[in-house]
Amino acid sequence: MFLVLLGKVAIMPKKIARIKIALNGIVPQIYRRVEVPMEFSLRDFHFTIQDAMPWKCSHLYEFEIGGRCFGGPYPLYVPDGFGKFDAASKNLASLIESKGDRFLYTYDFGDNWQHRIIVEMILDPDPKATYPKLIGGKRRAPPDDVGGIWGYEEY
Repeated sequence: MFLVLLGKVAIMPKKIARIKIALNGIVPQIYRRVEVPMEFSLRDFHFTIQDAMPWKCSHLYEFEIGGRCFGGPYPLYVPDGFGKFDAASKNLASLIESKGDRFLYTYDFGDNWQHRIIVEMILDPDPKATYPKLIGGKRRAPPDDVGGIWGYEEY
């Protein structure tokens, strides 16, 4: 059975997005590949990224998609005239159109960890799988609060 908990409601995903999360500015590349339900909100996807790296989820974050910014926590990112919205208000299905779509995710504005998010596939869910699912990656992620790329190089 492939139930996914979103808040307090269990759902069966209709479609899954296979997504590559690549940390910008570090060579050789650090990345994770995950599969997530298209029903996930950007907030849910943020928690998936945090688990995949793994980080502590102790800082603000923002997604930049199609000229709009989504972040958290609420109420910081409600519409404010500057194109910022609550990440819990949009799900991936409403923002991802097809394979190859790209957007940015920034975590910890002090350390400024920027990630390229690349949609590699939209597929049917595996009835035996549980989502979200980490399916691959390369290299250990920098520790949380290490001071960004410059602090990580010293670390």
